[in-house]
Amino acid sequence: QYTCAHMPHVHTPHQNEQETEGLRTCLDMKLSIRARGSTCAKDVSVYITSSLPVTANPTYYHWDTIDTITVSKAVTVVCVPVLLPVQRTLIITASYADHGLHRSTEQHVSLPFSLFCIPCQPLKAAEYKITVDTNCPSVNLPDLFPELVFAKPSEGVVPSNAMGFKLLAGPEVTIVSSKSSERYRIQSDHFPAITPLVDELIARLASHWKNRAPPFCARCSDKPPLNEYFDIIDNHYKLRVSMEQCRELLKRHAQQFRAIQKRLLTRFKDKTPVGLAHLDTLLEGTFMQIMSLAEKYEMFQSDLEHSSNELACASKLTALVMKLSVVMTPEEYRTLEACLNPNVVHDSEQGWEEQSHVAISHLLHTTLAKNPKDQSAPVALVLPD
Repeated sequence: QYTCAHMPHVHTPHQNEQETEGLRTCLDMKLSIRARGSTCAKDVSVYITSSLPVTANPTYYHWDTIDTITVSKAVTVVCVPVLLPVQRTLIITASYADHGLHRSTEQHVSLPFSLFCIPCQPLKAAEYKITVDTNCPSVNLPDLFPELVFAKPSEGVVPSNAMGFKLLAGPEVTIVSSKSSERYRIQSDHFPAITPLVDELIARLASHWKNRAPPFCARCSDKPPLNEYFDIIDNHYKLRVSMEQCRELLKRHAQQFRAIQKRLLTRFKDKTPVGLAHLDTLLEGTFMQIMSLAEKYEMFQSDLEHSSNELACASKLTALVMKLSVVMTPEEYRTLEACLNPNVVHDSEQGWEEQSHVAISHLLHTTLAKNPKDQSAPVALVLPD
């Protein structure tokens, strides 16, 4: 059995680190572990797994023996301004030996929202908006987000119906609560950045009204943002195609470079020297092309990583809006989220498009088929050039 507890507050690194690396936030945590019952656990290994923009240090602990006395270790969690937060959890896995049998246990630890953003001035207008309707009276936003209240020192007044949040990755998001109705509007100029705020707002409202009867319920009257979602999908796929084309060009130039090298070596080993026939010039030109393609490939990799992150946020937001738009059970929502797949892996040959196609085709030909006669084998995926 083990637990993970937060320290009192989220803090920032020293000023000189912020100037060189950008704003980061840190969270100090305490990992406590002990054995259940009267027996001892042997060969205990604890692994701490996180996903960007969060990194944990250290990520591994080992004990030869753990008994019923609690052992505590410190863990520092750092959020760097690289990507938008999609999964705000740490996964802690412990493996141990018990009576000769190897066992494992896993725990998910939720990270505080203040680790991923800082307060800022609310936006008066934004390009993208999501409206959430509830069945409970509007709550003052500073009461929902007390740790992220922004107030100008000159004014000393905190607005109760609008709050601004600046994610460490850069985008700014604003939440506005209606004074006359039970509505909340989340708006931003960056569409994927809305995702963590919508998710966090609904979670905090549900916690605030957990003892209310009838139970808290959230709805969304907006249509699913499909146009924006499809644009992000198209951009992600185009980057995958461009990176694959760059990889093929890099492969061809590498083969050409090796072939020129072999010919030059043959010329150098020849007992009757002859001219190089501009092979040295061709070798230098091929090398310069390889270096240029390698830089271009690295640029595509970086762009694809950010595009995958935006696609993950957009997939999660689209599934959440669909859930709020209709009456959907938790099991149905898990199925929908699994199909849209917010866990986007950008360094895999089987990309998000192929995985989503297989999942949606399976649903259309099995669970969502109108009658058994409509059930058939999934259609093969044909991707555009």
